[in-house]
Amino acid sequence: MFTANLSRMVLFVFAAVLAVKGAVALRVQGQQTAGDVFEVASVKASPPQQLGGRGVPGRGGACSGFPQIEPARFAATRATAYLLISWGYGKDCFSAEAHELISGGPRWIASDQFEIQAVIPAGTPTYTSGQFNSGDAPKLQIMIRNLVRDRFKVEAHSESRDMPVYALTVNKGGPKLTRFEEGSCDASPPPPPFKPGQKRACFRGIDITPSLKLRVAATGVTLDRYALMLSMALDRPVIDKTGIAGVFDIDLQSAVEGTRMAQFLPPDGNLRPVPSEPAPSIFTAIQDQLGLKLEATKAPVEVLVIDHAEKPSEN
Repeated sequence: MFTANLSRMVLFVFAAVLAVKGAVALRVQGQQTAGDVFEVASVKASPPQQLGGRGVPGRGGACSGFPQIEPARFAATRATAYLLISWGYGKDCFSAEAHELISGGPRWIASDQFEIQAVIPAGTPTYTSGQFNSGDAPKLQIMIRNLVRDRFKVEAHSESRDMPVYALTVNKGGPKLTRFEEGSCDASPPPPPFKPGQKRACFRGIDITPSLKLRVAATGVTLDRYALMLSMALDRPVIDKTGIAGVFDIDLQSAVEGTRMAQFLPPDGNLRPVPSEPAPSIFTAIQDQLGLKLEATKAPVEVLVIDHAEKPSEN
């Protein structure tokens, strides 16, 4: 029996989309303050590892790497420079890789892997892994950006490029969205087993269910952030054009076929369980389950261009 657990295989590196328009330099200007940098940081090349599927953490691909966050420590295991850059500059790595939202730079930034150990200075807000993965750890993001600038000598700028996208809009009949209730989920739940009265765990990610349906679900998500999640599953970036503000609980289920996640299905069709009922395409599911729709169009999209990068010296 096959179950694709994309909590390890994909996703959870969410961040706000850069709001800089045009070819604007993203270099941090002026002198760094104490709160902008790690107190101590070690960068070492990871030992050689056989590469596997593209974009699968721990199995090769530009988005390889696992973050580890503690109150006074940040670490990343087998992280590519590409992944570190995406964290530091507020890009979702998987969406950036799929849609070429980070371009330029030497080839090694997407293949060579590194071990990062860093001490977070006292007084820095304490972030959970969930906050970091959701792009809600701004101080830590700045520290990682400065780390790649200082140790990898990264210079980059942002520019707007017209490209094919999907616009997320409201379908006829209006949206079918459930408002999120503040405090209704636990961002750092205790390990199982589930205890009576325990809050549900906050969740934000993409999964393939045991019945091999695609699940794109999130608790407490804006539609702008949810559009980023859909971008990872589709062949184009998704841009929120609904005009709907607020935070929602969304649990979308659809067929895996016709999405980028189909690459993670088992190759042997005999291993696939038959769903209880045929799953709709992701386009139909968005209309029927969310009251929204995806429209193919072209739009300006912010692309991070790597102008320069160097392999770091170990310390």
